[in-house]
Amino acid sequence: MHGVDRAARLASQLLTMARLEPRLEVSQLQTFELNTLVREEMAELTPLALEKRVDLVFEAGDDCVIHSDPSAITIALQNLLTNALNFAPPASEIRVMLNRQEDGSAHLSVEDAGPGIDEKQKARLFERFYSQGHSNGAGLGLAIVDMIVRKLESSLHLRNSAQGGLCAELRIKSRMA
Repeated sequence: MHGVDRAARLASQLLTMARLEPRLEVSQLQTFELNTLVREEMAELTPLALEKRVDLVFEAGDDCVIHSDPSAITIALQNLLTNALNFAPPASEIRVMLNRQEDGSAHLSVEDAGPGIDEKQKARLFERFYSQGHSNGAGLGLAIVDMIVRKLESSLHLRNSAQGGLCAELRIKSRMA
């Protein structure tokens, strides 16, 4: 059954990539409240987090209203959270932090207590089908996030976190309405 789940996830991610490439255009942009989107995505993944005995913690400043593509950001956040859940050990936590920056952009970070990343492998993490081997993923999640970030003229930075795991920092540019 595990192989079937993995194949289904791979097929889903490949379809996501195929749909995203031509779709991310300015016409998809809208003004929305990012705090709400983050809370909704965390709620969607709560059953998986409970199954893995991982706490999902959300820390946010004031409401963060941005003008961007909410569907694309949802996909990016789903991939970052799923990646964190795949690598987080049982009885640990995943911290999601959101703050609005002075330039109007949003700073969103997802931090886990997993094994972290080897600096030599960091650049390869954005390659399609590359995986560190510690998870059952297909190696497409960060490639999808990277594609979204580039299309939205935003940025993604990966670093080892204070918890010992990975911290994925996403700066989401708020495009003018």
